Amino acid sequence: MRKPHQNPTPAQIRRRAYEVWQQEGFPSGKDEEFYLQAEKDLSGEEKADPISERVAWTE
Repeated sequence: MRKPHQNPTPAQIRRRAYEVWQQEGFPSGKDEEFYLQAEKDLSGEEKADPISERVAWTE
């Protein structure tokens, strides 16, 4: 995994999106999905897990 960047450049995002596209087998019509995934990957964003947050909040 790459070191996360706080503010990845558009070129870095495009490069990562291209890598994701290759890893997924070159599907068509998913360019926006891959761009957004690359942006998340590079900025270090994690998807929130609502169940884990609830458990942590109630403990």
